[in-house]
Amino acid sequence: FRALPNITLGYNILPHTSVYANYFVIKDVFAVNNILTTPTTQSVSGGLRHEIPINNRTNIQLDYQIRELWQAAGLRQADMIPAITATHVFNPRLIGFANIQLQMRSRNIFQGPTREIDPFYTIGLLYRWKQWTFTATDTFVSNYRQSDAIPNQGNLAMIADFEAARPISKKLPGVVAFVRAEPIWNWESNSRPGLSGFDFRLFSGIRVSVSKPSYYAEFNKLRQQIQFNENNTPRPPRKLPTTTSPNAPAPGTDPATAPAPGATPAPDPTVNPDPNAIPGTPGSGVPPLVPPILPPNTMNTPGDGSGDTTGPITDASVAPETTASAPIISATPVSNAF
Repeated sequence: FRALPNITLGYNILPHTSVYANYFVIKDVFAVNNILTTPTTQSVSGGLRHEIPINNRTNIQLDYQIRELWQAAGLRQADMIPAITATHVFNPRLIGFANIQLQMRSRNIFQGPTREIDPFYTIGLLYRWKQWTFTATDTFVSNYRQSDAIPNQGNLAMIADFEAARPISKKLPGVVAFVRAEPIWNWESNSRPGLSGFDFRLFSGIRVSVSKPSYYAEFNKLRQQIQFNENNTPRPPRKLPTTTSPNAPAPGTDPATAPAPGATPAPDPTVNPDPNAIPGTPGSGVPPLVPPILPPNTMNTPGDGSGDTTGPITDASVAPETTASAPIISATPVSNAF
């Protein structure tokens, strides 16, 4: 039986760069056996990670981790692990990845490979089908150990992993039931027990994952979209201040009849009319003579010679119609006759 709690906390310091800290415990409980013990391994590590997006499908990840291990009472080991990982998305269901990392082990941190140096080469595929996730990986590792390494025997190993996992419930996507088969091939180990021959491990159980994704990249992407939209939104044209040229024609003036720039404008005859001009002549500036219109009851009766301006107005002033005997006289004013 194995219990493996694993906690990671990270923070984005740049759009593609983050720092993180990790802690995990491996507790193995074996069946009744007089040789095997019940080891407990604890690990505390910190690292720096940088991502290099190649395109929409390919990503490169650079990682440097420093950790310290406690495997037994009085047994301390420290690792410095630089790594590079390439990930490629073939389609939304199929993802491929490859990883190379170098484990440099010593007793204390920052001492380098004073005990052993172990390069790891890993390739893998991940395939999703409905709610199932299938993973296949293969790792080749070369362990080059010094005489004071624990254990002090070097070896070569090929570790393959084949896993099928599925969430137990749609409401709990982080609770996954899995089964994993792990065949291991060892060679060049001088028949050392535990490092030689062929091993096969079969794991099954429940894996619980609780995570909070990083929102830095999403916020940065949203900010870039907003800035792009603002920069590409058409703006109304700016109104420039209008200036009137001294030679420009007045508003409402036909440019064809306007005087040429610099020419002396023609005098307005209505301002200083010619006293010798004939009234009503075009261009004279003198209005035509119009007889005054008097009130109807003050007009003289034509032809009577009386000069009376107070008598009634007859229809003879409008139309001199007569009968055979005498003229028809009407007392109705002209203003009411029409």
